[in-house]
Amino acid sequence: MFGRKKKENKGAKHIASYYAKYIGYLGTNRMIPSEQDIILHVFEEGIYIAFPYLKGDLKGTHIEIPYNAMTDIRNIDGGSKVDFDRVMAAGVLGALWKKHHVITLIEYNDENKTEPQRVPLDLGSGIQKVQPMIYERMERSK
Repeated sequence: MFGRKKKENKGAKHIASYYAKYIGYLGTNRMIPSEQDIILHVFEEGIYIAFPYLKGDLKGTHIEIPYNAMTDIRNIDGGSKVDFDRVMAAGVLGALWKKHHVITLIEYNDENKTEPQRVPLDLGSGIQKVQPMIYERMERSK
């Protein structure tokens, strides 16, 4: 499709790449049930989620989601978390000062599955840029 196989897909160039976290929880991708660091590549055709740190049989795993397969993108409450930067800046008081945690949930129809798939991402400080970029392209593809 539009992923990293450059020999087969010479024209596919990503628009942007972001470091983020995949948040594993009940109801998400069954193959990757735990939290993982990821690299999110945004293409004109869709998004490509690379899991560079998986080991063993899962090494090289990725998720490709075309915009026209996306059914919804929304924010869900991830609760509060301690932000490492705040702890470093404010010391012990920073550990008590929690930042609201927002998770972006992308729902899509996978041609191989009978039920909608869900990918929860913690986009961190990039949420203001990445989520609108994905949403706009998703809406345009309909």
